[in-house]
Amino acid sequence: MTSEEFKEINLPDSLAYHFRMSIYELRGSLVVLERSVDASNPIFCLWRMEEGVPNSFTKLFTFSRHTLDSIVYSVKGFRKTGELIIEISCSNDDDELDESLAVHELNSNSINNIGVSGKGIPRYVYSYKESLLLL
Repeated sequence: MTSEEFKEINLPDSLAYHFRMSIYELRGSLVVLERSVDASNPIFCLWRMEEGVPNSFTKLFTFSRHTLDSIVYSVKGFRKTGELIIEISCSNDDDELDESLAVHELNSNSINNIGVSGKGIPRYVYSYKESLLLL
């Protein structure tokens, strides 16, 4: 995404009529995160637009909202490395649900808690870019 020019982009038919999706920028590419259901199992699918080709989306990966020991509530964003920052809920020692932020590592398909937790606390993730320019 080297241009700041606005263009119309046609989504593939499999995404065109989904209303539960988010659009992000990941490593210079436009990506679409789709929330869907596959055989009654809620899933997330990540699609990437090929560089400079507006109608060429490729599915990068799919993962389930239900993992071995937690439930993925939402995707909050991406790390510079491309790993997903997610909000999860898992049972603690007292059989109560704990909510926290975690990182979903795509290559190993593992989820690692990053230590930001609390019940009923809204969590937001924003990206920033370091700059030497003064506002």
